[in-house]
Amino acid sequence: MTGPAPGSSGSSGTGGASGKGGPSGSGGSSGTGGAAGKGGSSGASGSSGQNGPSGAGGRWGDLRTRLTSAAVMLGVGALEIWLGGPSFVALLVGLSAVMIWELSVMTAPRAAGQALALAVLAAAVLLAAIALP
Repeated sequence: MTGPAPGSSGSSGTGGASGKGGPSGSGGSSGTGGAAGKGGSSGASGSSGQNGPSGAGGRWGDLRTRLTSAAVMLGVGALEIWLGGPSFVALLVGLSAVMIWELSVMTAPRAAGQALALAVLAAAVLLAAIALP
């Protein structure tokens, strides 16, 4: 069986199955490995709709941005380790909350409010665990 031609989108149509089995209304289906959006494909086994390097620099086009953000994160991390104490704890709690929020948004994109609540809860629990003897 052959897939879509290079440069074309994944499956399309006038409505497909969403991750929960209902009509999506945007053409294609969403969920793991299915097509999402307007005929494009997403998920673990699908493609992102791009067939090869994009942008002027290809796959290395954002290298400067990535290196700059890595240098900033390294500097902030080193400073917080050197400062230690409450400043380091605040960094750990904040980063943990952001990671929980990001994971929640990736796994349930339609529940952004719940993701924020879960991140706040995780930060509170972490602070309580640190503060209690």
